[in-house]
Amino acid sequence: MKALFRGSIALVALVAACSPPAKAADIAVPYKAPPLVTTGGVYVWADGSYQSVSLPTFDLGLKRVSLPNFPDVGPLHSFNPRATGYGIAGGIGYVSPNGTFASSFGSNVRVELDFSYVHANDSQSAVSPTHSFFPSLVSGIIFEPISFLPLPPSAISNLTTDYTAWQASLKAASDYKYRAFTLSPSVALFGGNTRNNQGLSQVISGFTEAYQSNSSLHWVDAGVKLGLDGKIDFATWLTVAVGGNVGVAYRDVSLAASDTVFLGGGPGINSAISATATTVPLLANAEASVTVRPWTLAAIKVFAGLNYDSRVPGISAPTFSGIPFAPPPAVHFVQGTPAGIKYEGETSYYAGGGVTVKFGGPVVAKN
Repeated sequence: MKALFRGSIALVALVAACSPPAKAADIAVPYKAPPLVTTGGVYVWADGSYQSVSLPTFDLGLKRVSLPNFPDVGPLHSFNPRATGYGIAGGIGYVSPNGTFASSFGSNVRVELDFSYVHANDSQSAVSPTHSFFPSLVSGIIFEPISFLPLPPSAISNLTTDYTAWQASLKAASDYKYRAFTLSPSVALFGGNTRNNQGLSQVISGFTEAYQSNSSLHWVDAGVKLGLDGKIDFATWLTVAVGGNVGVAYRDVSLAASDTVFLGGGPGINSAISATATTVPLLANAEASVTVRPWTLAAIKVFAGLNYDSRVPGISAPTFSGIPFAPPPAVHFVQGTPAGIKYEGETSYYAGGGVTVKFGGPVVAKN
């Protein structure tokens, strides 16, 4: 037995003598399998939404006047259009594999190309009695077809609005995650093309006077937005997020408008204007969403939000100081201030849902 023990000790010593010396790191750190990481990949998303678009006040057409000298005391009817309709949007993006960028850039660094389209319309009517009124053309011409009416007639006005907007953007974003909470900053370059067409018709019950106008406002935007989203993962399949963005744009605006006044069954008196202007609006957005992930590479989202625009283009009404009295059938023509481009701050709302699908690369081992 003692001989067998001595032989075992000698064998261990021989193996140790023939083996290379161990490094300190080999002794201190136990073996670890390479961590598994997911490579980046392409994703696409699409959504649809209900849109409620607030637009500047509209007050072309017949003017209320008072005695003496019939000064301009405002539009016969003023409208505050809020066009409602639908929006569709979509995008395609690419997520870089984690480790492509330094950790200071966050994780899931991605670039995304987005497109959106909104179409909304509105129809409003107003009826009111009136005693004294003058037609006011967009060119600024005001004239006095009548001075006094034997009975207070009813003025009936109808305004239609047709609004369309396109936008495209190129966005870069990343994530900074702490446990279940994630912050996602982003920056986006965008361009947009918006058109607002409006038509007004006014008639005076029991009389042959009538007014019609058509106006088209068109503006093109180019700008930049900075965004920040925060989200909490309540479960692997459920996320609640709140975020938004703020930005500025260079806006190029053009206006074309024409109108006609009909008096006494005649052919009508016409006028037309055109104008251009540029401005720099402040743009802001806020949105809340809930995302459900029923599958590994797909997510369904419902959302609601608002958009603020500090300088939405509208058409300003022509104005005049007054017209001296002229008994019928005399008519006085006065050149007042023509209609033009104005700006108003507006807040619009939306709500909808969408889906995102990711086409990721395979899961690989990172040494």
